[in-house]
Amino acid sequence: MDDDDDELIGELSQAAELADPVPPYLVDAGIAAYTFRTIDAELAALVFDSAAAGSDQLVRSERPARMLSFETADLSIELEIIPQGEIIHLVGQILPPAVVQIDVRQPDLVSTGSTDGLGRFSLILPTPGPFQLSLPYAAAHGGAMVTEWISV
Repeated sequence: MDDDDDELIGELSQAAELADPVPPYLVDAGIAAYTFRTIDAELAALVFDSAAAGSDQLVRSERPARMLSFETADLSIELEIIPQGEIIHLVGQILPPAVVQIDVRQPDLVSTGSTDGLGRFSLILPTPGPFQLSLPYAAAHGGAMVTEWISV
């Protein structure tokens, strides 16, 4: 393609956008389809939650740390949720240890970090509310993995 073709395609795109704009429901459907891309990721089962176990009753802090454990057949995640004022720290480890990308997904944003050589990670939850952890490239451990949604 040469510059004339690029210019013509640009003009046609503008004309099409003016004459027949993309309906909002179609944009929403595209976003929903994009979020469905992780359907093949294995859901890690919640096997321990200190909030459900009632162990926070033994702590004097108003907002004690919360301990969670997730497991799949090949991988487990130990997670500690540590509230410090308005900031919420997520500290954890994946087992067996590996260096992998780890995403913190919230309804409106995704923040990314990684584990170190021992499988440890430390992240900050950008905003309080529901989140899930995702290991999109943990292929060495059977493929992608996501946790259940967690509310903080």
